[in-house]
Amino acid sequence: MSKTSVNSDSDVPPESGRTVRRTFDWSAVSPSAAVAEVIAETGDVEPSEVGPLYDVIDSDALDSLVRHRDESADCVVTFPYAGMEVSVAGEGEVLVTVPESRS
Repeated sequence: MSKTSVNSDSDVPPESGRTVRRTFDWSAVSPSAAVAEVIAETGDVEPSEVGPLYDVIDSDALDSLVRHRDESADCVVTFPYAGMEVSVAGEGEVLVTVPESRS
């Protein structure tokens, strides 16, 4: 899996209101798998411990939309997941923001 760390505060617990940003190569990893990986990392749990993405968003539709976007247009899908805000961008970015008031 091709992954590049862009910004991380990995020593800070998720309750702190931090943002984690990772960049992926969509030809090597699906956007939905990338979301599960970043959420798990942010919450300091295994990816298998993260609730199913399909409870929040159609993962096949997310993968298709982000991977097959029109190259001339920006594509960003934002949705709540596991108490956090997730943004997935067509250029390969997954951004997870943990709210300050997360309990």
